[in-house]
Amino acid sequence: MKYRNYFIKVYLISTVLWSNFCLSQSKLNHITISLSGVVVDAKTLNPIPNAIIFDEFDKRVAESDKNGFFETKINVINSEEIYFEFYVTKSRYNIIHQREHWGKSKDLKGNYIIALSNKNEPDNSFSNLLSTKSLKHRIAINSLNKLRQEKNIAINLLKLMTGNKKILIEFNGDKFLVTNFNHFQLKKSDKIIFINDKPYSIEEVNNLINRDNIKNLTRFENPIAQFYLTTY
Repeated sequence: MKYRNYFIKVYLISTVLWSNFCLSQSKLNHITISLSGVVVDAKTLNPIPNAIIFDEFDKRVAESDKNGFFETKINVINSEEIYFEFYVTKSRYNIIHQREHWGKSKDLKGNYIIALSNKNEPDNSFSNLLSTKSLKHRIAINSLNKLRQEKNIAINLLKLMTGNKKILIEFNGDKFLVTNFNHFQLKKSDKIIFINDKPYSIEEVNNLINRDNIKNLTRFENPIAQFYLTTY
């Protein structure tokens, strides 16, 4: 009986020591990353409440509030370089997976815009990592407002493009170079454009080329021209 009690005590002590060791190893092998952001509808950019955020181990870690905001912490494997992922779900919306590789970054924060597409519409889901320095919601709000402004410009440019083939279009006092696939807002310093390797004044492009013939238009920073356009 005496030996039996001795072995029971040894077993219990060993179990406690092993549990503590495993717990300490788990803490050593994992680091905590803080996440925040806003979940919105990819089409309307309106907030999505009650979206669920899961970590890579399928653990539910957060839920967006009535304004689409969320904030949480996730545990990831501690290795030389930081790899992790999380995903966001909401009924009637496509799931979006966010996969990150932060290299050897010491910044353990991520502030995001997560945009989900309705399952009944084309999947235009997207996500933007806004900051690894701050979790403040103001960062997401400012970025959302900028996206809404850009969307408003794009909608109005499409209206102004209807019934013509112009490349240079003016909207709200600003000038834009537009194609059937992208657009650029002009700066005051934007004066010259290369069209098939030849320089022209941007102001005369509407008399030189048909919008439907454009194959590529990119900003082209060099001493001569600010844009490069090709029709081949």
